[in-house]
Amino acid sequence: MDEDIVQLARLVGRELADAMESKARVLEAKDTLAAKIVRMEDEIQDLTKRAEAALEADDEAAARAFLEKKYPLQQSLETDMSKLKDALRRVTTVEANVKKLEDQALKVSSLLERARNATGAERTALKAEASAFSVKDPLLDRFDL
Repeated sequence: MDEDIVQLARLVGRELADAMESKARVLEAKDTLAAKIVRMEDEIQDLTKRAEAALEADDEAAARAFLEKKYPLQQSLETDMSKLKDALRRVTTVEANVKKLEDQALKVSSLLERARNATGAERTALKAEASAFSVKDPLLDRFDL
């Protein structure tokens, strides 16, 4: 089997493994942020209930204290909700990139299988096909690198 095709298979395998690791990191970051948002929402709801209870008990100072704790949490929640939207966009992008690399891996696998059974002129054609094959991280397509 031609060394170029084997090298191509190794390269695609490495690129796909790297993309899968990136996907796992992006998903973990998104999940961590989503869990933080849920905790903040629960805390904001709790502070609201406590402020309402304090007002019902005619304890304006306590109600004010609860509301003063609530305000910065609401600001953080808004910021984190924006970050979550960005994280979801990154997840979509990285999943699309992984899919592209998986498709490339399938093509290279087919190329390897055909190369295994090829003879003479077929090997030359497969070598040319392998040389024309471009393994490039789909994220890099956004840049002129």
